[in-house]
Amino acid sequence: MQVFASFDEFFRTATGNDPYPYQRRVATEGDRLPDVIDIPPGLGKTAAVVLGWLWRRQLSGGPDTPRRLAFALPMRTLTRQTMGVIPEWLAKLGLSDEVALSQLVGGMASGGHGWRREPAKPLIIVGTVDMVLSRMLMRGYGSARNAYPVDAGLLWNDTHLVVDETQLAPASTVTARQLAAFQRQFGAMNSGLTCMSATVDADLLRTVDNPTIYDGEIVRLTEADHTPAVRRRLDASRTVRELSITQADPKAIAAAVIEHHRHGLTLVVLNTVGVAVDVFKRLIAKNSSLGDTPTILLHSRFRPADRDRSYDSLSEHSDVVVVATQVVEAGLDLNARTLITEAAPWASIIQRSGRCNRTGQIGDAELWWFAS
Repeated sequence: MQVFASFDEFFRTATGNDPYPYQRRVATEGDRLPDVIDIPPGLGKTAAVVLGWLWRRQLSGGPDTPRRLAFALPMRTLTRQTMGVIPEWLAKLGLSDEVALSQLVGGMASGGHGWRREPAKPLIIVGTVDMVLSRMLMRGYGSARNAYPVDAGLLWNDTHLVVDETQLAPASTVTARQLAAFQRQFGAMNSGLTCMSATVDADLLRTVDNPTIYDGEIVRLTEADHTPAVRRRLDASRTVRELSITQADPKAIAAAVIEHHRHGLTLVVLNTVGVAVDVFKRLIAKNSSLGDTPTILLHSRFRPADRDRSYDSLSEHSDVVVVATQVVEAGLDLNARTLITEAAPWASIIQRSGRCNRTGQIGDAELWWFAS
């Protein structure tokens, strides 16, 4: 195992970048990971909590840091990017043999149960909230009945649970907060919970037995966090205009995409799979005016292999149109020059707009919206 003099060196080795000040606070301040991380899109919340846990567990000598980190996401599609970056971080840090990594999602041929085999070994679990929380509730999806207490025991004790993108999993967030209260009441060993989002809803954090979050337990951006790199992302400009579309009419939406697409990534986010598919079909039709510009469809109903191919193809094109549903609101690092979105709840609009000029380096980014 490599020896690191500071968390900054540790973070640079893993990611190639310096940590933001808030990421340093997550890793080094207090005796545990925070209860809430409320940080805008694109500022590395996943890196903050995963590398923060690794630093505390492996190198800072904190005996109270749980040996397992369970990273729970609201949709299966969102686990892919997280599972893609964590092995790279572990390899660069020389921790691949010392820290196990397991994916816990429905439909896996192995059942995703390899994480049970070495309970004494530090472990990162990346899964969906239904798979993780059902095990904590002694009713694990895809798990044999005789394994219920094994799964529950491992996740209730010596495990820090992270519920990411809480705005997409309100029921799971409430459940996790209540379970955290039960863990304290019944003396669970060395457990913790972190809720993360760019749009934290305080009402989801208040449960009967866990009603209060103190300011000191919430990580938000402070004045010290406004470094030039952060300010570039926070001050990213987007020209916002309304389209003259009065409803989710696929023909009108496709025409608007053709009219407003410019070289680069044009991201079209729609609220239903049916409309997204219809718009996609119109854009790839022989008489479409997009010409040779590739068009990619993303939604949650793909088979895993087909979905993976679609995600992989995103990085192959410098000029592309992506038609998607809410699956792009979280977990995908997209940097669109043009965003066309159907009206949606405010939290969703914030998440979607975070995929337009995400890096803050596009000078003419446009966000077009229309009422559904």
